[in-house]
Amino acid sequence: EDGSVHVLVCVGVMTSSAVNDRITGFRETMSYYPWMNIVAEPSATTTDEVYNAVIDTLTADPTVKGIFVVGDNDVTPAVSALRELNMLF
Repeated sequence: EDGSVHVLVCVGVMTSSAVNDRITGFRETMSYYPWMNIVAEPSATTTDEVYNAVIDTLTADPTVKGIFVVGDNDVTPAVSALRELNMLF
């Protein structure tokens, strides 16, 4: 282990200024924490794609410790994927 924290980012559809502001704020905040690394940023534009992206990423890289879900509608499929993987605490 290199001491870093791996993070998955699910952006979804960038259709509003609020989504763009969230992404900008997240990236700015991440710059203060150099040990936190974005390890995957899949192009997931539907809830099914978000679900599959979380499943696929966490299956391939179990070291992921954080998920940043940008769109409100994408939270539910991300949580469903965590439940499926028995990773929801």
